[in-house]
Amino acid sequence: MKQRILIAAILVATTGIATTGARAESADATSATKITLARRLYDEGVDAVGKGQWSLAYDRFKTSYELAPRILTLFNLAGAQGQTGRLVEATESYRKFLHDTGDGRYSDLRTEATGQLELLDRQIARLTLDITNLEPSDAIAIDDVEFPRAALREAIPMNPGNHVARIQRGPATLATRAITLTAGAAEAVHIELPGKPPDLTVHAVSGSPIATALAAPTPPKPVERGAGRAWLRSPWLWSGVAVVIVASAGGAYLLTRPDGPRR
Repeated sequence: MKQRILIAAILVATTGIATTGARAESADATSATKITLARRLYDEGVDAVGKGQWSLAYDRFKTSYELAPRILTLFNLAGAQGQTGRLVEATESYRKFLHDTGDGRYSDLRTEATGQLELLDRQIARLTLDITNLEPSDAIAIDDVEFPRAALREAIPMNPGNHVARIQRGPATLATRAITLTAGAAEAVHIELPGKPPDLTVHAVSGSPIATALAAPTPPKPVERGAGRAWLRSPWLWSGVAVVIVASAGGAYLLTRPDGPRR
């Protein structure tokens, strides 16, 4: 059913690219060269769908839509996105298609787009990413696409399959984590980065005991010339020396005097 409606949309859109009228979508603003190239790529996309080559069809419809953004090209691009595993992108394209056809055009395709959205919503995976010890300058990427910090700890729609989360701090890669998401599953991934080493620098505060201990020692007071000899002229010194000399002489006398009386 999906492929039949997709082919029908392709045939209508192929005709629409070559015609003009009240429903022409900004064709006047697009150069004739781009329109010609867009139609050729569109035709190649039609051929790829008929052969079941969805990757090629996706490439052709995507480029055609970038050159000439037509509503029916968008519808076919959404179908090719869904068939190649780009489920999140397909939901965005289908929602845009429904928004742009809100005036009631293509009612059958609107019904198909609504049904596809319900199916895709059940197949899309949800990823909740949590990272600790994250610095303000760190960069987060999933599959080399920047991951916004505001999305951390939130369930984010993701395509099922294999993914790689990477955290960079400047030129250094802090962490790399392989993530496998299954269709319709919700996964929570926690990544803990290395903690910042503690600051062991001593920061002294003026007036504190540490600051006092670390203060430069007071240099010794310089000795004036002749100050070292001033004590030699002190009368107290020489009085003490005289006493010591007398005491020493007396001691010598007592030690050399005979023990008994002279005979």
